[in-house]
Amino acid sequence: MKAILNGRSAPVPLVREADMALYECFIRYGFGTRCRSLKCIFRSVFTYPQWKHLSAEMGFSLNATPTDLSFEQWLGLFDCFQH
Repeated sequence: MKAILNGRSAPVPLVREADMALYECFIRYGFGTRCRSLKCIFRSVFTYPQWKHLSAEMGFSLNATPTDLSFEQWLGLFDCFQH
């Protein structure tokens, strides 16, 4: 199987250089636990009402797994985590 990737650099970085290490840890945490659902994985990070709001606002299932989220949704979760 062959694939062609045509990418462009973002004019503004999507994750600030100062936050890159934290972003990588956040993503590893999301993918690196035994729990299947992100709701379970991030239960110590987001309350259930926060998670419910985030899933509705960003358009993913309450029981989404790490692979269910798009890159943009991961960025949104990280942004909420930081604030």
